[in-house]
Amino acid sequence: MSIDTETEMQLLKLIAAAEKLRPELERRLLAHSLFSQPHFRLSCRIKSLARAYEKLAKLKLENPEARPLDVHDIIGLRVVTLFNSSLLEALDVVADTIAHVGQVGALSPFIKDRMKIWLYTARPENDPQSIRRNLDQWREQRKLAPSCLDSRTPETLYSSVHVIGACQIDVEGADRSVEQLDLPIEIQLRTAMEDVWGQLSHVTAYPRQATNPSTLAHLNALKQLIDGCALYADLIKTESDLQLLGLREAREAPKSVGDLSLRMMTDVPQDIIDAFDDALGQRQRAEKLDEKDNVREFQAAAVKFGRIEERLRAEKELSDPVKADAIYRTQMERAFCLLYSDDPTALDEALALYMRLAKIDGTDAVCRLRLGQALREKGEIEEATVWLLQAAQIFAQNRDKRVAPDNWVRGAVHVELANAQWLIGLKTDDPNERQRTLRTAVAQAKLAVDTYRNTDADQDILLGAINNALYYAWEEHLKYDTSSIADEELARLTAELSADKIHLMPLYKQDAVFDTVQRMHWYLGNDGMALKFAYLVVDAIRKKVKRRTGDAGDLKFLDYQMGLTADELDSYVYALEKISANVKPDPVPNGAKRLPVRSRPKPKPGVAPADLA
Repeated sequence: MSIDTETEMQLLKLIAAAEKLRPELERRLLAHSLFSQPHFRLSCRIKSLARAYEKLAKLKLENPEARPLDVHDIIGLRVVTLFNSSLLEALDVVADTIAHVGQVGALSPFIKDRMKIWLYTARPENDPQSIRRNLDQWREQRKLAPSCLDSRTPETLYSSVHVIGACQIDVEGADRSVEQLDLPIEIQLRTAMEDVWGQLSHVTAYPRQATNPSTLAHLNALKQLIDGCALYADLIKTESDLQLLGLREAREAPKSVGDLSLRMMTDVPQDIIDAFDDALGQRQRAEKLDEKDNVREFQAAAVKFGRIEERLRAEKELSDPVKADAIYRTQMERAFCLLYSDDPTALDEALALYMRLAKIDGTDAVCRLRLGQALREKGEIEEATVWLLQAAQIFAQNRDKRVAPDNWVRGAVHVELANAQWLIGLKTDDPNERQRTLRTAVAQAKLAVDTYRNTDADQDILLGAINNALYYAWEEHLKYDTSSIADEELARLTAELSADKIHLMPLYKQDAVFDTVQRMHWYLGNDGMALKFAYLVVDAIRKKVKRRTGDAGDLKFLDYQMGLTADELDSYVYALEKISANVKPDPVPNGAKRLPVRSRPKPKPGVAPADLA
């Protein structure tokens, strides 16, 4: 079908306006931190006049009234991610940009909230690669109208999410008047695997109406292979994410030792004191948030403390001793915030700061504790132990006058030392060294419990320390048929971890503590209590899988395999097998094979046994 000269001129003007708009669109989207991750890629293209002309001609066959503005992909952006599971993460960024959410979105060139989402897929809902159900849940969570999301079934096996937004552009008329138009913008989101297949399919089919049957058969065969690769890539990512999640949930909560304000220091300007207190308040708020929410607060507080340090260094009226003390306090606060910023670069910076501060003050036990924690996060366990032992010695000799005798941090040093010894034992091939490090871990964990009892430690911190002591003792008995703690003492400690108290602990820690308690009850011969806690393990882990997967329905065994770390899955199966051996009917879930009752395997190096309070 031919298109008149006027329509062609309109297309040319839209293409020219799209070229002007393109840099701003790319800049605003790339400003999101998502695109700093290597497995996300953004690209942009402007349709050529020939392609736009051809697309409009096709539209006019269906609707003779179609206009150039009905070509919704004159300007097209494409977001490609390596993983199918990351598509919704990318979609969140696109939706936030269109909705003008956050600092980046506030400057968005998109017309606010004008968005239509199309899911192009021929996959049935039960296909493991289908995101149809997750996309529906995503729409509901963002409180978008049902009409905002629709789907189309392409003839090929291609799958992609297309978002149609719009930006306002100025188009000059023949009389030099300027007309404002709403130019549609198409943003495609797909995986790298779909992108490869989609481009091959596009090359063979475009612009022809039909694809050679032989070529189509080859494409579909290739699609099956690519789908297998995509599933495998997502499996690798899931296992990696769960391993990291397990490590994060196992580490100690970001609890500060105390607040060292500048308020009582002589001659420090009031505006600097106020700025310090403001940063301190942000750090305190971050400590009270869940880990998924506190990272930004810690990062922002770290930036504030960095600026305060710059102002202190530039302050000419302060005496050298006062300035040095104020800078020391500021750097300690900044290092703490960096330590919990969940960023490798920030961790390196925190480590360097603590190392420098430890050399300045030989009596700062807290600095050495944090230095040990930073080194442990880096996997440098032996060096971490050196600094932790220094901290323990300073506390034992009462040389750090800044820390009160009843401050909880005195017990935290022994928690860290116990964990360090346990981790060292996992890495050695020497059986005698493994037994020695495990025995030391038990002793340090028990010392942590005893120390916490004489401090202001919160209940969940004390319970976490008891859990660690019991777990190490259980493992010592399992491997070496001996225990550094007498059975009577083990029974008393186990009794302290009642179900009611454990239910008051953070949700993500409960299953690990229930697991430790049930194992200890089996060891002590309290089969009735052990069975009760086995049920609690199963219930807590089922809830954890539902939280992680967002699945409110019945769970299949595959959900557990995909939603749990290897250690968590072992705890779940161990509890099920114990229940199965003692109670009928068998509670093994659908799809699960009966596994032999077995002791817990040696965890992988770097995976903490439960929680480090």
